[in-house]
Amino acid sequence: MLVVDDEEPYFLAVRDLLSPKDFEVVWAMNRVKAIDQMERRRPDLVVLDLRLSDRSDDESGIELLQELRSKWTNVQVIVFTRWDMPPDKVVECI
Repeated sequence: MLVVDDEEPYFLAVRDLLSPKDFEVVWAMNRVKAIDQMERRRPDLVVLDLRLSDRSDDESGIELLQELRSKWTNVQVIVFTRWDMPPDKVVECI
């Protein structure tokens, strides 16, 4: 499982919850690292925060979701965010 979130405490919470159940949980803090993990590990599940930090123009969680959907069509993605986003925008990117 790949957790994509720019805040480490959220990754640690997921890891601590699932590691005892024999899930391998890896972390990527931005789009570039997430793509690298996808290419190297090919996880079956991605847990993605849509609101990644705006440190650069290419680190949008929405853009990453679209890229995941186009390159890895079989991967399951769970999306979460603490961001107010109109439902039509969420549906558009999924």
